[in-house]
Amino acid sequence: SAAVTAAALSACAALSGVRTPKAIAPAETAARASSTVSPIMSEARAIVGDGETYVTYDIDFVDPTFAPGTGTPEVGGPNSWQALQVARALRGLNIVGADLVEVSPPFDQTGGTAWLGISLMFEMLCVMAERMAR
Repeated sequence: SAAVTAAALSACAALSGVRTPKAIAPAETAARASSTVSPIMSEARAIVGDGETYVTYDIDFVDPTFAPGTGTPEVGGPNSWQALQVARALRGLNIVGADLVEVSPPFDQTGGTAWLGISLMFEMLCVMAERMAR
């Protein structure tokens, strides 16, 4: 449960000497980790509105467990499912182009980052094709 996870996060932080930010309590951190990307994408959708939008997807925001092949890994980022949800949540926006950056094959021994990257681009192309078909 979130309460148990929050308690575990607090205990771990205290034992390791890590200070947790006052703005984001451990319970909120635990809740965010298990939530969908809907609140974040709702905010993004409100910002871009109906205007023409170019999307740059920076794969280094994905946790390196799921996308190790990047030069600037971000520990604690979303998992691959959440990363795909971000691309799918672009549905209905007026996307005029997109790219994906920060995939670094020398750091990607298994090819997993490249596979996630092409999966993300496929999702974005589907979103753009659907919009063009209307």
